[in-house]
Amino acid sequence: AWIKIHLEGTTSNRDGLGAVINILDNNDDQQTRLYNGSGFQHQSLQPIHFGLNDATLVNTISVTWPNTGIETYTNINVNSTVKIVEGSGIQVINNNTANKIPGCTELNSCNYNPDATVNDNSCEYLTSGEIDGTQIVNPLETYSYTYSETSSTNFLWTVTNGTIMQGQGTNTIEVKWDIETEGSLSIVSSNDDCSTNV
Repeated sequence: AWIKIHLEGTTSNRDGLGAVINILDNNDDQQTRLYNGSGFQHQSLQPIHFGLNDATLVNTISVTWPNTGIETYTNINVNSTVKIVEGSGIQVINNNTANKIPGCTELNSCNYNPDATVNDNSCEYLTSGEIDGTQIVNPLETYSYTYSETSSTNFLWTVTNGTIMQGQGTNTIEVKWDIETEGSLSIVSSNDDCSTNV
């Protein structure tokens, strides 16, 4: 069993940073966490996850807000995500990942389903094009390579045993090959909606 808790401050800071969450489940197990956010380069913070072993109910959730003190909520179902807004109460958010929702879970696909919790292999991507250019090269010389797919607007090239001299971000690059016996290049292209499969 588990519960996830997301905080939103009103009088305290909006992200609820610095709040202390204390939970007590029906097995009399108590846990306390400092809400300091867990997102990395995200604008919205991730909820705190509490593992509850075999508990069947959360007896109490107490939040000590930095500016307004303690709020306590009782009898919350396990295996749920809740949002607590300072001074406004608690709300259950219907995103229970224990419920299997099939769909495409790949963010860069053309048919990404944000509600899906299980990838059902239905993801669709842009059709890959071809890379045109010289395959047998001389070391320390520069060669041009072009990606032929036309619906993409963004291009990310990767080169092994060579250096991109110009063109990264476009559909044509120039590569100066190293003295290694083998080298390779690949590309991931995308438009505003989706990308080729990596």
